[in-house]
Amino acid sequence: MNNTNELRLYRIETTYINYLKQYDNKVIDNSKNGVFRPYVGVVLEINSFKYYIPLSSPKPKHLSMRESLSFIKLQDGNELKAVLNINNMIPVIDSQIVLLDIRKEQQPYRDLLNKEYQLIKRKRAEIIRKASILYRGVTERKDQKLIEMSCDFTLLEQKCYNFKQL
Repeated sequence: MNNTNELRLYRIETTYINYLKQYDNKVIDNSKNGVFRPYVGVVLEINSFKYYIPLSSPKPKHLSMRESLSFIKLQDGNELKAVLNINNMIPVIDSQIVLLDIRKEQQPYRDLLNKEYQLIKRKRAEIIRKASILYRGVTERKDQKLIEMSCDFTLLEQKCYNFKQL
């Protein structure tokens, strides 16, 4: 498992996300209102598969939720900036991912991404640790609760491999 790299923000090709969504309905949509979702990665590298976590805007329900193995809040003081649903991480091949250049984003989104990125860097070790434990819980320990709430990592790895062959 890879946990030596710095976490960065990426964008994933919509074609690839839609391909994975055909096989697993827990794969999160790639865009909302024309804005493409950023992903945090590489959080894990297992058997040559690189995993990325979708970055999500906070919703009212997130305010009362507690952090867990599958859920991390990115907070600036009392202000919730974003959340990471680790259970929705996906394997992505290099050809389907692009490093997000925050400097090219429009304001005020650029400032928000910069703040989120700083919060991600602060929680790097926790993000990687939780992703690793969750992955093992789903794929090795076969923890039923984690399986029910998470993407099917084994299936998505097979589909990721198949996508490479297309």
